[in-house]
Amino acid sequence: MPLGEPFRSGALAELLGSTIHLLLLALGKDALKDFIAANVAGTPPALFPTDEVVQFRNYLKQNPLPIAGLDDILNLEASLIEAAATNTIVRLTLNKAIDGVLADLAADRIPGPSLNRSHSAIEIGVDPVPFIRAVPEEVL
Repeated sequence: MPLGEPFRSGALAELLGSTIHLLLLALGKDALKDFIAANVAGTPPALFPTDEVVQFRNYLKQNPLPIAGLDDILNLEASLIEAAATNTIVRLTLNKAIDGVLADLAADRIPGPSLNRSHSAIEIGVDPVPFIRAVPEEVL
């Protein structure tokens, strides 16, 4: 086990709980451990857990997995972290009905293709209080 792997994988599990849950459902425990170990081996350690999330999102972009809902749930969770860490409003385009993806994950199911829909956009921010809101189509 590479030095720092427990901290790095723990940071991912803590900050990307739904993403890691989906990967566990789709890949299984051993394959998920191998995938995270490959990420740790292929990227330098980050100073902050939030930076581990950014590196993991980039690693997944470079090593895509064909798992329904993965891109949306990863981008949602990473955007939540980005908005909180930078105190900015982050705009995100979704390909699936995110409420359905989250409901499937809560029921320990991989999201189904029926959740596909046309692109929709949301904004995430934290000032003065945390929010997630739909972006009207005319703004897109």
